[in-house]
Amino acid sequence: SNIEQLNLSNVTTLHSDDFVSCKNLKSIDFGNKIERIPEGCFMWCDSLEEIYLPEQIIGISTNAFCHCQSLKKVVIAGDVFAVLEHLSNMFTSCSPDLVIYCNDSLIDDELFQMKYIDNEKDMPNIEVYRLDDLNNPDAKSVIKSRSSNTSQTHKL
Repeated sequence: SNIEQLNLSNVTTLHSDDFVSCKNLKSIDFGNKIERIPEGCFMWCDSLEEIYLPEQIIGISTNAFCHCQSLKKVVIAGDVFAVLEHLSNMFTSCSPDLVIYCNDSLIDDELFQMKYIDNEKDMPNIEVYRLDDLNNPDAKSVIKSRSSNTSQTHKL
């Protein structure tokens, strides 16, 4: 597909594999009507570098953004419990330098910590920051950072 920008502001429902392999997709505007991102919806979107998941998104299914190899920045503004629906595979095989910004309730969730903060084997280079730090580069509350050889976990 040749789609580079996707505006979903008038869309209420997405379906599995709707935008799979949109190799040129660079940006997505989720609008304010979509509540769930189904399985594999944006899988293999190779040009997608960052996504902002607004608060109204309350469910993200397995492999939603799997194999988005350029995906380097994810902002999760939504409700932790719903977002964790299938957390373990949301960002599988994305950029090894993935950075996630999320709210405190997500950071404090055990499943999130297990997959994205304490998981040195599968995601050693991931960085996790508090959502509040997104627009304040001088005040990074690092939850997990990468170093030259090993990742370090910082629990605040």
